Amino acid sequence: MNDHNRLVEQTGVYHLGCLAARLGYLFRQIKEHDKGVDAEIELTQSIGVASPIIGVQIKARSDFRKNADNTISITVTEQNLRYWKSFGRPVVLMAYSDKETDVYWTRVDNASSRTIRISLDQKFDESTMHQFARIISQYHANVAWNMPTKNASEILAELGSTVGEVLTPIEQKVRAVDTLMTKGRYKDAAPTCEALATIYEDAPSIWYNWVVCLLESGERDRALDVANEVLKKLPERWESYHLVGTCLGSLDRYEEAENLLLKALELAPLSPEVWNNLGLLHYWQGRNKEAYEEFYLAAAYEPDDKCSRFNLALCSTALGNYEEALHYYDACININPNFYDALNNKGRLLRYLWRIGEALDSYDSAIEIDSRNPAALCNSAYLLKDLGYNERAIQRYHMALEELPDNDSLHFNLGVLCCRTGNWKSAAYHFDKAYNLLKSDLPRKEFEGLVGIIDIGYEVAYFIRVEFTKHSVRIFSVDPEPKCALFNAVPSMRELLNQAHTINRPLPPEDPRKAFAPNRFSDDEHNDS
Repeated sequence: MNDHNRLVEQTGVYHLGCLAARLGYLFRQIKEHDKGVDAEIELTQSIGVASPIIGVQIKARSDFRKNADNTISITVTEQNLRYWKSFGRPVVLMAYSDKETDVYWTRVDNASSRTIRISLDQKFDESTMHQFARIISQYHANVAWNMPTKNASEILAELGSTVGEVLTPIEQKVRAVDTLMTKGRYKDAAPTCEALATIYEDAPSIWYNWVVCLLESGERDRALDVANEVLKKLPERWESYHLVGTCLGSLDRYEEAENLLLKALELAPLSPEVWNNLGLLHYWQGRNKEAYEEFYLAAAYEPDDKCSRFNLALCSTALGNYEEALHYYDACININPNFYDALNNKGRLLRYLWRIGEALDSYDSAIEIDSRNPAALCNSAYLLKDLGYNERAIQRYHMALEELPDNDSLHFNLGVLCCRTGNWKSAAYHFDKAYNLLKSDLPRKEFEGLVGIIDIGYEVAYFIRVEFTKHSVRIFSVDPEPKCALFNAVPSMRELLNQAHTINRPLPPEDPRKAFAPNRFSDDEHNDS
């Protein structure tokens, strides 16, 4: 091998080490002779296994030839394949080119072909943590599941001298899953649930919680597959039908979902969980009166359940019963003062009822609970902008932008605010980022001209003209028009604001998907968890 290739390999190893550190992994290079694994990556977060380590084989090249299906192909030896399968840990192959910064990877300890194909969509980045956790958990679960019986007593002896010592770590993992789910950290809980479910095949609560974690993490198709497995194992339990029906509902398969949920109600007619999810199913279809009655029953059967009251608030809003909706949001907050979505939605409703000060207070309470969630940040910033509190609005939009850096709406509103404060250079930058929101039907390369923006709030009004060229954006003019502000143009607006409770304005639809929060499995006849 010539010196150039050795330099590229060396660069690849150190680049990967630096990248792993930035992503929160521990990276250790293996110094002995390379038989097929160059390094090990250790996860720094707990995933319920004693050794959260994955082996890494690094292939560094000056360039890789890309295939038509957006993959690259790497040929390995039979010795590599045998070594990866017997390594004792999962192994991934990572491809690095010194012509770009991205590193691509694929799992190879289960590979059967010497030609390894790596998708260029599978990058070593922030999303990899969850994938690696799943691979490691599944690997160790499979090892435990396939262990010869003759070795079981030796392993148990290593785990502890008494049954209590053996079972205590398992109980701790189950409790850890429960804690993570209670905090809404479903993606973190899923790998442990999967590992436990693979080992404890006949434990319905573990399988049930695994489906809940998948569903809440957005893996709906996989959640349905696992839920169907639960139904095969436990066709006599109402929870099985409830679980499959909920998964089908999340996939918009409403008729099938309703049949399964009604079957669950035949087995458990007093279950608040089933009534709640049947109500959600009808709410998603716009059957609001039916949904309201079902949410009401769910709340009656579970007096301390915040989810059914949150859904009653959504349904009341959809039916135009705004004061009743506020009552239910307050009921949610009384049950759980840290209920972020209830505080944020209450703020939205108060804003549309022109109870501006109360809306801001509700948004502020939500932000105190979770300052990184962009929902209340954006809602409060928009309201502050309309009231003319420019600096506070800019601060909150920037906080939201840290979580949603490519959001066109955030950039547009920051562009407007920068125009107001005279920071035209920043305004041009943000309008350029929001081009997709402002563009005409012509693509950017063919579009040149002025775009007019009318920025009318309660206390302020501006007419802004932005000039777009093929390569740049320029603020052409910013003209304040105080007489056009809502409170100046329509003086009676201030009087209406003081009588806000008398105003009924149509609200945009809420996002119903956020309302879904399935309860965890219980062995009681009617789940009270």
